[in-house]
Amino acid sequence: MANGARSQGQYLIAASEDSFYVRVVGLATMANCVPLQDVLDDVRRRGVRRFIFDLESCSGFDSTFMGILVGVARGGNDGPARKGDGEADGTSVFLVNATPAHSKLLAGVGVDRMVRLHPGPVRLPENGLEKLAEGPVDPVRRVRSMVGAHENLVRLGGPNVEKFGAMLDALERELGA
Repeated sequence: MANGARSQGQYLIAASEDSFYVRVVGLATMANCVPLQDVLDDVRRRGVRRFIFDLESCSGFDSTFMGILVGVARGGNDGPARKGDGEADGTSVFLVNATPAHSKLLAGVGVDRMVRLHPGPVRLPENGLEKLAEGPVDPVRRVRSMVGAHENLVRLGGPNVEKFGAMLDALERELGA
């Protein structure tokens, strides 16, 4: 993979009848999460409830990406986040090939309570993976995605309320402007 693609981040995706696969390449951040959020929402509407995120080629991620993971794990509902929320509707989120640094970030905000981290290396098939289409994203759509992701993190409670509350307030003010 070229260094340019690694630094800006991209997603390789594939779907089967009951599962959706995402290979994160490079950085997963607020700058590139809107197309991912859109495709995840779309496949959920089509009934897919098993999501596998491969982090082997992921050089890092931010709170927006982690909030999107929580939203997928919660099954898109608006209630308070609890262990197993998504499992009530059959949703399962698996993270494979996470590094210790990934695991530490996820644990730091409680995402590890909402997803299943698979220990050890996992090889996923290369065939069938397609690059998620990118394009210009409306700035308001980006802020709305960030708001939703950070609301998911705040709903996890604990230190997240303080950690992300001020950012969430600022984003909501930006939407109101």
